[in-house]
Amino acid sequence: MELQNTNNQAGKGNYQSFLLYAKECYSKGDFSGSAKHLKQYLAKKPEDHKARVRLIDVLKKLKDFESAIHHMELIQKHTVKKEITYRDHIERDDYQSAIELLESHLTEEPNNLQYIIHLADSLKTVGRIDEAELAYKQAMVVNPLNGASYWGLANMKSYTFNDNEILAMEQLLVKHELKDKNRMLINYALGKALEDKKAYSASFNAYAEANAIKSVHEPYYQENLEGFYRNIKKHYTKEFFTKAVFNSSVNTVATSRVTPIFIVGLPRSGSTLTEQILASHSMVDGTRELPFINQLTRNLYLNNRHGHEKHKVPSEALKLALKEPFVHYPEIAVNLTSSELMMSARFYEQKTKILREKAQYFTDKMPNNFMHIGLIQQILPHAKIIDVRRNPMAVGLSVFRQNFPKGLSFSNNLKDFAHFYNAYLDLMAHWDKALPGKIYHLSYEKLIENPDKEIVRLLEYCGLPFEKDCMNFHQTKRPVKTPSAEQVRQPIYKDGLEQWKNYESELESLKNILT
Repeated sequence: MELQNTNNQAGKGNYQSFLLYAKECYSKGDFSGSAKHLKQYLAKKPEDHKARVRLIDVLKKLKDFESAIHHMELIQKHTVKKEITYRDHIERDDYQSAIELLESHLTEEPNNLQYIIHLADSLKTVGRIDEAELAYKQAMVVNPLNGASYWGLANMKSYTFNDNEILAMEQLLVKHELKDKNRMLINYALGKALEDKKAYSASFNAYAEANAIKSVHEPYYQENLEGFYRNIKKHYTKEFFTKAVFNSSVNTVATSRVTPIFIVGLPRSGSTLTEQILASHSMVDGTRELPFINQLTRNLYLNNRHGHEKHKVPSEALKLALKEPFVHYPEIAVNLTSSELMMSARFYEQKTKILREKAQYFTDKMPNNFMHIGLIQQILPHAKIIDVRRNPMAVGLSVFRQNFPKGLSFSNNLKDFAHFYNAYLDLMAHWDKALPGKIYHLSYEKLIENPDKEIVRLLEYCGLPFEKDCMNFHQTKRPVKTPSAEQVRQPIYKDGLEQWKNYESELESLKNILT
């Protein structure tokens, strides 16, 4: 049957046929025809959000981003809201609502281990430490083999295990029925407990056992990282950033009313402290480690994977990118049009909107964003970027004894950490050459030694007037999800600067690689 004839039949009321015609056009590469039929269908069935999502995809391929945004807004406006769960509240940093809902669930299911652990984590995040401790211990009673309760207590940093608890952990570790994840978490907790007892050699062995288990499930891909960094340096050059096209309308982005402050570097280098200082300012909304720049890099690749001819990405690179899209996104990003850059900026703006209030600035402290400074400069040229640095020996030990979520596999092995750290320094040196004066480098040690001077300089870089509350950051009440939560609720102290020296003999191999 000819397409023209089927169009005539569709016009007689069989609007479902528009979906078939849209699919047929799409399969032939006729995106304009596909968009036309989808619009005709949606005129009859505006509540069909799956069809609207298809239309958005087609509009993106046609580079009609304004229309795509319009239909995205229609979906957001008309989608029926699902029942809000405690996970939804946590995602939005509304921990008070999450706690209330979890407590309600536990009245009906008092032995639900998942609820208890999430309640404990949420209580810890908002600083209700005594209640969090009680919840973690309740979880131990419900399931003694559960490692999350032991690690939850250890990760509060302020908690000290007693001798009976240390003995209980050691006895659990010899049980054959203990699963790998629980064995890993208990070893991390035991490492912290023995460290508090100043049994540093035994403590290091416990941390090493935890990391050995984790490494099996999360290997470190050194070659992928090196390839990614080579690609970044190849495409994001000083010449690229000085091109006339970059300095034109691209700089007029939707987020110009609000200034993001990106706090980057390695984990455990002082980023949480830096964010807490800035979030204590009346003009700054503190958020957390936001995943949206990383999501954007993957979205760029996925949305452009079929457009390699336009972007001149070699086919062999695309094949590699199918396995590891993270490595090859710069080849696509540096060829984005003004409209595509605007779409990317709006994506970031919309994703962060729910996590901030109405301040002129807001923080984004995802450490690994140091990899994406080029893209940040493309879509958010007015953003502030702070690179927090700390003695690598201190950082190396700190990440080695911390149970991180997936994605930080370099922390599981001291040799891998040294490689990652050296690669980080090299990439930051590249950014300084490509974007001179853009990045503010903050020394954690200088901040601890002379906070008055360093906080003033930090605020000046951000364009913020001095406020005394930034000096009293420990009094600021806000949720803090990172391992440094308890430290930033206390005044600055210097005890941790040389803590790594307690493990100096165990860290000898790391010291040799770094020097």
